[in-house]
Amino acid sequence: MRPVFGLGIPGEEALSLLPDELPAAMAFGEIPGEMLDSASHRAALRRIFPKQGRALIVRDIMPADLAGIVPAAPLRLKVEFDSGFRTRCAAAAKMGCRVVSAGFDIVRALTDASYEAGLVKMLHSIAGILEEFGTIMAFPLRLPAEAESVSAFLAFKHRLFYPGFRYLLEFHYEEPGAFEILENALGVLNFERSLWRLPYRPDEESRLTEDVLEKLRPVWRRGDDRPVFVCVDPGRGSFEREFPERFAAVIDRFSAREGE
Repeated sequence: MRPVFGLGIPGEEALSLLPDELPAAMAFGEIPGEMLDSASHRAALRRIFPKQGRALIVRDIMPADLAGIVPAAPLRLKVEFDSGFRTRCAAAAKMGCRVVSAGFDIVRALTDASYEAGLVKMLHSIAGILEEFGTIMAFPLRLPAEAESVSAFLAFKHRLFYPGFRYLLEFHYEEPGAFEILENALGVLNFERSLWRLPYRPDEESRLTEDVLEKLRPVWRRGDDRPVFVCVDPGRGSFEREFPERFAAVIDRFSAREGE
């Protein structure tokens, strides 16, 4: 597996700060689902990403707070959710997006049988929409916070019995023992290593650098030569006009180490 890096676009303000042409090291962008609702945002995104041969991924295609409550909500809200989900999937597909994510509350589902039944039913209902648009749904799996439940997370996905559901590994490298915990979790994540999200931290002690990426190289190198998609997520508070170029330099230095 080889890492392909992308840039997280946290919102409208960050979009306005992007250069007309992104550095070559940034191969795709991850946008919030709300941007799909704006024609002007879609036009700007097309100019910066698809028209320049870069892919798009959609984060939180539906609001996280809504995705968390809808499995246990009245039927009316579920119908509205399905309708909104389909509308955004259609908009994403028109922009070439093939991967979306949503913050369904799988943690709650692991301990609440009634909620789990509602969540499974809802996910089965949206599987048809995913199939219609050729879209993959990624469930964020935070590491190391959920490391002890990785097997349970995998078992939950297996019960869905649909290949269009995947996990996106949100790896918080800055937390104590993160790399050791990741190594212990990799055995059960053998087929869930193609989608990653890494937080960008501007603080000196926890900044995402080429040294941090180098520690992940053995994880990404395992198996075949298929790409691993790694989104660098600066968050709303850390995004500056200089960020794309600054982080592209980190990726270039990391890439230059290959074969050393």
